Amino acid sequence: MSDAFYAYWAKVDRDDSDRFHLLVYHLLDVAAVVHEFLRVHTQTTQRWAQVLGTEELQLRKLLTFWAALHDLGKFSPRFQNLCPTVRARLQPHRVEEDCPVYDSKRGRHARWGGGGGDLTLRSSWIEAGAQATDEHEEDVLEALDILASTSFGHHGIPVDVPEDGTYTKYFLQEEDRHNLSAFAAQCLNVFGPSIYPEFEEDHLDVLTKLSWPWAGLFTLCDWIGSDADVFPYRSDACGTNFEAYWEESCERAACSIRAKGLEHKQPTSSSWRDLFEHIPNFTPRPAQDQAKELRSSAPGQLFILEDETGSGKTEAALILAHHLIQDTDAQGLYIGLPTMATSNAMYERMTRVYQNFFAPEETPSLVLAHGRANFHDGFQDSLLTREQTQVAYREQAERAPTESNAVSCVKWLADSRKRALLADVGVGTIDQALMGVLPLRHQSLRLFGLHNKVLILDEVHAYDMYTSKLLCKLIRYHAMQGGHTILLSATLPLSLKEKLMWGHAQGRGQRHQPLPQHQAYPCLTHVHGTQTEHYALDSSEGQRCAFEFAHTTNEVLTQLEQRPFTECVCWVRNTVAQAMEAYDLVRARMPDREVILFHSKFTVNDRNNIEQRVLRHFGKRSTAQQRSGRVVIATQVVEQSLDIDFDFMITDLAPIDLIIQRVGRLQR
Repeated sequence: MSDAFYAYWAKVDRDDSDRFHLLVYHLLDVAAVVHEFLRVHTQTTQRWAQVLGTEELQLRKLLTFWAALHDLGKFSPRFQNLCPTVRARLQPHRVEEDCPVYDSKRGRHARWGGGGGDLTLRSSWIEAGAQATDEHEEDVLEALDILASTSFGHHGIPVDVPEDGTYTKYFLQEEDRHNLSAFAAQCLNVFGPSIYPEFEEDHLDVLTKLSWPWAGLFTLCDWIGSDADVFPYRSDACGTNFEAYWEESCERAACSIRAKGLEHKQPTSSSWRDLFEHIPNFTPRPAQDQAKELRSSAPGQLFILEDETGSGKTEAALILAHHLIQDTDAQGLYIGLPTMATSNAMYERMTRVYQNFFAPEETPSLVLAHGRANFHDGFQDSLLTREQTQVAYREQAERAPTESNAVSCVKWLADSRKRALLADVGVGTIDQALMGVLPLRHQSLRLFGLHNKVLILDEVHAYDMYTSKLLCKLIRYHAMQGGHTILLSATLPLSLKEKLMWGHAQGRGQRHQPLPQHQAYPCLTHVHGTQTEHYALDSSEGQRCAFEFAHTTNEVLTQLEQRPFTECVCWVRNTVAQAMEAYDLVRARMPDREVILFHSKFTVNDRNNIEQRVLRHFGKRSTAQQRSGRVVIATQVVEQSLDIDFDFMITDLAPIDLIIQRVGRLQR
């Protein structure tokens, strides 16, 4: 029977076993999502094809074909017998002995697919157009194993492809192997012949590097293709034409990609000045002046900006990102910060800026990515349901370019932190990006979300040795995929700077270029292609601080009592316990002052409220009346990336780089 591959199910409704989705249709659904995703993201597809040395159309066929094979393990009678009633309905000719029970100890169906790919598809794969001459046969078969592992790892865990065929012998019977091969052949008839480039030994390393974002792509498209609201369950094999269903799936996939906010957004053609149209009389500072002059179309650029606190490093980074999105194939940005408090503050700043990175007719998503983002009222208010997304697209198409746009994010992207990095613009804690280089489930999806974005990392000096090593690995991977990285710090040690540059050079496959012995400060370092350039920046007028040591708590309290009531004061303690103790002492000694306690151990709602209160009273838009007479007792949560300002500061003894960061919140 030529269409016997229809006699397998992929998904069954838990509440109604009579409602199920045929395996063939699910495979085509996921393949259609891959096909349409690559079609709308032309720049990404072209870059991958260029790196692999093939044509864009051929690469699209290749990945579509392997997406159609991602669930081959479900051809196994052991999987089919998970729902015996549906299996009996689809395969009435099989006796019970032909359908052994599911064996979870042998792994999930994704791993079974590895066995099917190893023994059954090698011959079909070669017949599909792979050039497997005697000289390169081993290279071709190794390329097959890489593609199979990438496709079958769509559950977020890499899958090994065994060579001994044990999985195939154990999980697939002769009838299943025949039907599996027939399905693969039918896919080739629809997708087109000659889907494989000429794989040689030097292509294998490139293919291995590309397998990481491809694994994330397959995972993403499997999630989209499993959405029953978009791809309704179909159990009728009779009367359904293979080609007709494929065309229908492609139409549904295109609509779903758009509804989930995953379509390509056109970059803006406007000037970088439009990023700061909300700032009256914006005048570039030295770092920003230098940033607007640096433009390059090279892949995998690295910028390291070292400048004083309060010197406008964030704005300079946004100017650089604006140029990169215009001049290269970068399609968005992610800003990683050390804490949730700094992430929340940066999110508020980006709400006024992010839409200016894209053309006026686009509706980009701005996501807040950290473990407590669902408690951020502003972010939650920005989320759009599927129906609201469609309305937003229609309104955006009709909106005049001069009109202001409401902050928005497709809810589907925000429902999972694993999907959050897929948003056009992301702001969050750095751990959301670092999990992409840790051996965690769905790490490839996080990497795929970052691979075509400008990665901006602030306060890169603030991490311990372990986190810094992960940071170097992240920069290395991002450079390997052609991504651009912008690093910001006021107190970056030279040794760490060398490690970060070395990680980037390794990712680009280049030899490390040593830094000059005498490094300027402030400085903007630009690595593009094989060139490394260092730009010494003009320092600001210079912030001069008079230091005075206090040796007892009583001396500190006396200093606080002597400050004029018109001033606002911050006392930074090193621990939460010390901050709570100081809070009680200050309230007892100075009942006429309003005292605010700010640390990381509050409940989420309380912390958010305190955070907003601090930004309101001491932020850029605060008034003299809002600031006067207030004292903040805080821990390290105030020392980095928060745009707040105090008239007088007291700090516990700390390493000099932390002292400098705290001084950056003084008379800013």
